Amino acid sequence: MSLLAYEQYLADSSSKRAADVTMNYLKQNEDPAVQLIHDTDKSSACTECRSDYDRDNSCSDSVCPADTESLASDDTALSFHDEAAFQRSGEVKSNKKSSKPSDFTPFNSTRSRQMQMGVPKSKGYVIHTNRPTAAQINFNKELSRMNRAEQILNTVSAAIGNNCNLNATNLSTALHRLVVKGGQRTKNIESDPRLTTLLNSLQTTLEKKGSDFNARELANTAWALAKLKISNSGILFKLIQEECMDRCLFEFNWQDISNMLWGFATVKFHSKDLFHRFSVQVLDRDLDDVCPQVISNIIWSFGTVGHFDDELVEKISTHVLFKGLDEFKPMELSSMIWAMAALGHSDERLFQKVSEFVLSKGLNGFNAPKISIIAWSFARARYPAEDLFSLIEEFIVEKGMSSFNCQNISCIVWAFAVFGRMTDDLMACVEEQIWNVGFAGFSDQSFVDLLWGFATSDLNGTCSHAGEDTVKMAAAYLRKRSIRSFSSRQLSTMAWAFARLGQFHDQAFYSLEQEILRRDLREFDASEMNFISNAFRAYRNSRNLARMCMLSGIGIRLLSRLDAEESSATTVECNTPESVSDCELWPEETEGELFKARMVEKHQMMKDNVLVPRNDGCIPFQAC
Repeated sequence: MSLLAYEQYLADSSSKRAADVTMNYLKQNEDPAVQLIHDTDKSSACTECRSDYDRDNSCSDSVCPADTESLASDDTALSFHDEAAFQRSGEVKSNKKSSKPSDFTPFNSTRSRQMQMGVPKSKGYVIHTNRPTAAQINFNKELSRMNRAEQILNTVSAAIGNNCNLNATNLSTALHRLVVKGGQRTKNIESDPRLTTLLNSLQTTLEKKGSDFNARELANTAWALAKLKISNSGILFKLIQEECMDRCLFEFNWQDISNMLWGFATVKFHSKDLFHRFSVQVLDRDLDDVCPQVISNIIWSFGTVGHFDDELVEKISTHVLFKGLDEFKPMELSSMIWAMAALGHSDERLFQKVSEFVLSKGLNGFNAPKISIIAWSFARARYPAEDLFSLIEEFIVEKGMSSFNCQNISCIVWAFAVFGRMTDDLMACVEEQIWNVGFAGFSDQSFVDLLWGFATSDLNGTCSHAGEDTVKMAAAYLRKRSIRSFSSRQLSTMAWAFARLGQFHDQAFYSLEQEILRRDLREFDASEMNFISNAFRAYRNSRNLARMCMLSGIGIRLLSRLDAEESSATTVECNTPESVSDCELWPEETEGELFKARMVEKHQMMKDNVLVPRNDGCIPFQAC
């Protein structure tokens, strides 16, 4: 049967999902793979893989304020034999007859599909089917009955050592069950030589021309590799990508697409061609019967790798607005709204709907990562949602922040500072938790965001104090922390924050000066140079006021180099999406002198315990 005839066959079967149609096609052609699937189904279906998933991580570093763990759901993969669990996932309700067309619409011809998906016309597509031997079928039955990681690794390693011919189904099932059944034991499994043997066999199989991996096996393999957190898995994902680019994506059902994209996004492997092809598939299919988990994972994957597709985002947003949020779990909701904000989608209707939903349900079902993600998303989209932020503040003040990690704290401070909503009660909770956890757990971005939030709250005058003691502790912490990994924007924002708060800690400014001098000043743009220049001039003025200029030469070399750069005296306006004010620079020269005088005055007032007046100078970009 030709590929064109096969596509027509799929189109004629509009009342069935793609997986059922493929199964019938294989039956009609007497493919032994069908027997493998049915035999394994009868033996032991992996029902645990639809259990509650652990998705309580924090924001992704692609556009979120920090470089931490990914926030998306562990898109619990379904192995090829888990048909019963797949039915329970809610993706397709097979017992519900529908006159609607199938959840995919074929193109008019293979050539048009190739042109739209960016595949070379000469390559074509391959319909992959497994043709297992009796030994491979029996081996897969054994794997499906195993419930311990040790048992799975020993069996697979022994089989490979005895030169048994394991096929794609055996390898993908072994990896999948290793994750599902391994639990906590898989955390430090990467160095296990038995796993290395399995991965080497997987690589050899993927490198063969005409690999017998089907769509679900490829998706499960990508999912399992991401869950195992294999550090050197790049070559395997590259081979999986090549396999996907060689085949017709009709083979992938919604769960396969979700698992595949989640795996690639989790390991930060951004294949533009692959994401584009799957984007076309999502746009070409009907979302009516897709479960929230799949929708959440798909849009999260695009947001994590920073793959912008306005049509895809608009389609998912429209679908969510039409279907409502009643079926969304807290993690699915937070992942979805985070991705929308990260991808620059700020439809007020969607954010209003999310706000109303959270207000109606309350925050009892939301843990610290989910609350911080929602707050960050609304701040990123610049949708104030006053009632929602009031609810979050009341929840934090009442419950405390003992469950908030460093990333969660940074997100909360940043989000509330964006809208000028940081209050004394909230600041007290934040400071208490920071003093409990310390600064070691803060990533570069979250550390800078925290300082930015404190400085902005002081600028807006929303707190009687802006965490001065905590900022002093942060400045002292730089004595132990290397800042070589900080970007030029992060360095300039940190200098601005310390100067804005009047925290002229010698160690902080010494570390900043040494790192900036180590770099080529051409790495810094005009606005960043201005932030640094003004901050160090304010620091030197504070030293002169305290009559300590003879004790420290910090800042002198840097200011000399900055003065030699013409760009350091240039005022440039940058209207970026991250900007709170229209001007990203400190005031111009005449106002700059006044600003520096005010900083000196503030330093003296702090020594005399006098209330410090608020400075209304422009604030820089946000460090997100």
